[in-house]
Amino acid sequence: MKSKTHQYSPPISSRESPQLLSIIENPDGWEAEAINQARVELESRGIGIEQQKNSEKSFKKYTNRKLFIKENASYSNTELVLLVLFGPVLMILLGNLFLFSTEDEFKKKKKQGWLALGLGIVLWIAVLYFSLK
Repeated sequence: MKSKTHQYSPPISSRESPQLLSIIENPDGWEAEAINQARVELESRGIGIEQQKNSEKSFKKYTNRKLFIKENASYSNTELVLLVLFGPVLMILLGNLFLFSTEDEFKKKKKQGWLALGLGIVLWIAVLYFSLK
C-alpha cells in the first residue's frame, strides 16, 4: 500500500527551522502528518528529537506561565480609584459598556473592574442626589 504524502503550501521542507519548531511547539490546527513531516525535516537539518522535545516543553511552560499571569492579573489601587471616579463618566462619554478586556483569561481583573464601575455609579448617583438636595 502506497502512503499518501500531504502537500502543504508552502511545503514543509521549504520552511525555515523556526517555523518548523513552531509547528511542533504549537500543533493546534496542524494535521498529524504535517507535524511528522516537520519532525523529520528538522532531524534532517540536524535538530534532533531531544532538542525538539526541549523546545516543545519550553513553549508549553511559557504558555502556562502566560496563562497564570493573565488569570491572576489585577488592578492596582490607583487604577481602582480611577475606575471608581471616572469609569462611569468614560462609559457615558464613550458610549461603551465594555471598557474592559474581552479576553476570557482576565477573569479576576474583569470582576474587579465591574465592581469598581458599579461602586462608581453608586458614588456618582449619591453625589448628584446630595448636590441637588
